[in-house]
Amino acid sequence: MSLQFRVLGPIEATVDGRPLPISSGRQRSLLAALLVDANRVVTARDLARRVWDDEIPASARETLHSYVARLRRTLGPWGSAVRTQADGYLIEVAAGALDLDRFTAGVRAARVADNDDPTAVSGLLGAALAEWRGDALADVRSGALRREFVPALHEQRLAATELRLDAELRLGRYQDVIAELAELTAKHPLREQLWAHRMLALYRAGRQAEALACYQAVRVLLADELGIDPGHQLQRLHQAILTDGAGIRPLAEHGTAAAVRLPRNDLPGDVPDFAGRAEDLKRLFEVAPTHAGTAVVIAAIDGMAGVGKTTLAVHVAHQLAEHYPDGQLFLDLRGHTPQHEPIEPAAALSTLLRALGVPADRIPADLAERAALWRAELADRRALLVLDNASSTNQVRPLLPGSPTCVVLITSRRRLADLDTTETLSLDVLAEPDALALFTSVVGAKRVGAEPDATSDVLRLCGYLPLAIRIAAARLRTRPAWPVRALAERLGDETRDSDELAIGDRSVTAAIALSHHRLDGRQQHLFALLGQHPGISFDRYQAAALGGIGVAAAEQLLDELLDVHLLQEPSPGRYRCHDLVRHYARTRTTAAESITRDAVTRLLDQYRHLARRLDAHLNPNTRFVPAELGAPGPAPAITDADSAIRWCETELANLMAAVDHAAAHGWRTHAWQLASALHWFFKRHGHTDLWIRCLTVGVAATETDTDRADLLRQLGEAHYIGGDDPRCLLLSTEALTLYRRTGDTWGEGAALINIGNIHFQAGDFIKAIDHYREAIAVREAAGSLRGIGTPLTSICYAYQKLGRFTQSLEYGRRALDVFRQTGDRRGEGMVLNNIAELYLKVARDPQQTLNHGHQALAIDREVHDRRNEACALDTVGMGYRLLGDLDTALDYLHRSLALAMDIGNCVFEENIRANVLDTYLLATKADSLGRVLRPIHEADR
Repeated sequence: MSLQFRVLGPIEATVDGRPLPISSGRQRSLLAALLVDANRVVTARDLARRVWDDEIPASARETLHSYVARLRRTLGPWGSAVRTQADGYLIEVAAGALDLDRFTAGVRAARVADNDDPTAVSGLLGAALAEWRGDALADVRSGALRREFVPALHEQRLAATELRLDAELRLGRYQDVIAELAELTAKHPLREQLWAHRMLALYRAGRQAEALACYQAVRVLLADELGIDPGHQLQRLHQAILTDGAGIRPLAEHGTAAAVRLPRNDLPGDVPDFAGRAEDLKRLFEVAPTHAGTAVVIAAIDGMAGVGKTTLAVHVAHQLAEHYPDGQLFLDLRGHTPQHEPIEPAAALSTLLRALGVPADRIPADLAERAALWRAELADRRALLVLDNASSTNQVRPLLPGSPTCVVLITSRRRLADLDTTETLSLDVLAEPDALALFTSVVGAKRVGAEPDATSDVLRLCGYLPLAIRIAAARLRTRPAWPVRALAERLGDETRDSDELAIGDRSVTAAIALSHHRLDGRQQHLFALLGQHPGISFDRYQAAALGGIGVAAAEQLLDELLDVHLLQEPSPGRYRCHDLVRHYARTRTTAAESITRDAVTRLLDQYRHLARRLDAHLNPNTRFVPAELGAPGPAPAITDADSAIRWCETELANLMAAVDHAAAHGWRTHAWQLASALHWFFKRHGHTDLWIRCLTVGVAATETDTDRADLLRQLGEAHYIGGDDPRCLLLSTEALTLYRRTGDTWGEGAALINIGNIHFQAGDFIKAIDHYREAIAVREAAGSLRGIGTPLTSICYAYQKLGRFTQSLEYGRRALDVFRQTGDRRGEGMVLNNIAELYLKVARDPQQTLNHGHQALAIDREVHDRRNEACALDTVGMGYRLLGDLDTALDYLHRSLALAMDIGNCVFEENIRANVLDTYLLATKADSLGRVLRPIHEADR
């Protein structure tokens, strides 16, 4: 026993031909509302709207539940086909059990049938149209259902009828269709295609005068009803009948089905949930005119796999279709199709010509002759052509029409840079709001609204790629019990072997694999190695290091990968892989483990070399000399502090990733050396949280006491800047012990300075001075003049805090001499600021404060020391406050606070905030006093 449903006429449910009793009007509406979306969830809200025709009662949900229960009882043993879902209901219908499904399947089969076999086309469409028993949903009283679904269903029926009649005409059955066409043109008088069929049938049946009379009738009708003339197709057919054109003569006169210029629409269906692309749509509509121009319009749309190229092209084609009435053709060129090679231009032209009705025996074998015939056939047609999935310019060029009345939309994963186009679009992934709109249209607003954070995570893990979003959303839609968070967790679990972004025959991995398959060996090799890059973006030098090749060769391969959209170029000279592409490259690489490890070693060697050059230009006490640092391979030039800082700012995220990757995968020496070499960049430029994280990884990677001591001391300094004094003291004390054990006097002095800073911060200035003096003694004993400048400066500052002007100024000047003798500009700026603070806080001398403060500020900016710059801005601001210039003071203090917050300098930020607040209070009091005194002064005058 089988359950069958019918909607193409009165609603019916039958079991082995026996109808089930569905007498209630609401019940028929409910069943129809479910069947028009068979095997898909219909939300309770939509179901209620369809059943009650937008006049939904307050008790709709409860009543709907009652109607569903009654429908299940009516269906008897098959009642379980109506299933309750989290946000609605679904009716399960077996394949072939619904007349609508059988009709659409028959039409689909007819459209893909061989155009040279009209018998097959006629048979398929005849069987499909036989499913109709009258108007769709004929006995359903719901206006909402009839408005939303019936017009579209009747349009599909009429389009199928037109196709069947076209096949009948090509079979020579003119007399058989004349009466039917007379009835159809009377029922659908504005349908020009039916009039064209009727005129052609009459003419071929030897009734030329009646065919011409038909044309006059439709011409008058269109003029009276719409104020327009017949379209190009009817006009050309009319002229051909008048002149007895060979192309439309009956079969008996030329022995084969002649090419009849009847419009053809091969476009796939437009997606109902098209989202975003507003700017791209605007550009395409601007270049695809609705009237003839002077040259054929060609728009090429390229982008990575799954970015929505075909979806966009088809959507645009549907919007433009009415302006190109002589045909809308679609051809998949199979540039990236599983188990298929790209279609050869000659075969593509054969398909296109047959689509226009050109018989096979008229299509020449020679490619050039086929292309010429194709251009001739389109010479006076307003036609739209979508060439989808192109592999190359060579494949596309012979298929291009020459007529300015045509528009061509081309999609390709490859940039067709050598094709003369009117417009070229390189699609990026969706903007987040558009990605959210697409996801919501599939999953439903209720589920998305309940978990906005999880939804954002899903979109991010899909890389905002339309194909990935559609697949993820479809998986969620078919699993109503899943929360959105469950999907996000599965997508984020890198240990899962299964492809979470796959459903049915759609898979992100498969789509990317097709692009990868088209690469040559050199391209595949570099692509695989780029996937091993621990960071996000890279330049040509890093690609060269990974590939073990020259920079020029790397640049060429990068451009080739960019052209096929396996790479992106977010800024000139910077490349990256989309997250899903990078995951594919990492997990599907065919390179041997030894090859990939050698590649990553070369990259880490390059980073270590460049980090050492960075340290050589920023660290006044560096152990590295730039001239002695030979590069391990091609590397960008770092010749001074400016270029060093620019390089580090650009690569900072990569450098952090490199430290983490090196430590986790067996490059421990690279990990701690990279972390140590970045110390002075962080010390000058902030990013305290990153600094601490970087050094923490570095400490864990060290293997000797000497190396560990350096990293511990640097980490202690980072914690001090970050405001964690106890942690700094613990780390610095441990470092001091290791330095003394290994006999490293320089490191011992540095650890003593760190410990002195902790006591200074705690307000124990005498104890701090003791540690600073001990550091001086250790370094003087080692003969290091350069090493005593910093502790001398610290003593200057400590005496300033104690209010001992003479001693503070003495140590400050001694430190200034040391820095100037050793050429340490950063130290010079630092001590100048200390001396400025001394004149500010002890001597209360604004002029000397500003004199030394401005000198310090100029040097800090010269050497790009943002930490000391924040201090100098604060000092200068307070100098202006002491001078009474509160507006200027607030300007400097605000800049100081902004910089301190940006670099994460907790030590200074709190003090600067207090200075800003105090200065505001002073300014407010001064302003209030001025308002009180101003009337008194005016009265005195």
